[in-house]
This record gives sequence, C-alpha cells and structure tokens, in this order.
Amino acid sequence: MKNADFVSRLRIAFGDDTAADVARRLSLPHATVNNYFHGRMPSPEVLILITDETNVSLTWLLTGRGEQYIGDPAPADIGRVLHHFQAAEDI
Repeated sequence: MKNADFVSRLRIAFGDDTAADVARRLSLPHATVNNYFHGRMPSPEVLILITDETNVSLTWLLTGRGEQYIGDPAPADIGRVLHHFQAAEDI
C-alpha cells in the first residue's frame, strides 16, 4: 500500500476538514492526526475510529478498492458546514 494513496483517501473521507478539525472529531492530538496526513499509518484502533466517524469502508480507506461508503454516506454536520462558510467570508 502506498501511503500517498492512503493520505489522499483520508483527505477525501474527511472532506474539507483541517487536521485540527479531524483531531477534534476523533478526540486525538492534533500532532498525531497531522502525522497521518503526512503519511504515517494510524493504528488499527484509530482506523476503526476513522471509519466509524466518516462511514467509509475500511477496505476502501486502506486499498481504494470496493465501495467508498458503508451503507449511506455520513450525514453532513451542519455546524461544520456553517463554520466553513463563515471562515470563507472572513477571508
């Protein structure tokens, strides 16, 4: 497995969320999540947290094969959506 491919799928799974947003969603330190976005592979326990939080398939996350989502895609968090719109207006 190429870590760059995993990182790409991780970014897709979390959409426009920053590493800080992902850290909050997963209740993990920001530095730890930042390492994942730079190619370090999460532990099995964290992979399960990611799939539970995003509703993506573990097989898809790790290999890129199969369906991206398990069942229906995760519903949008309206608070995060509004936060992104507000941040864009502040630019």
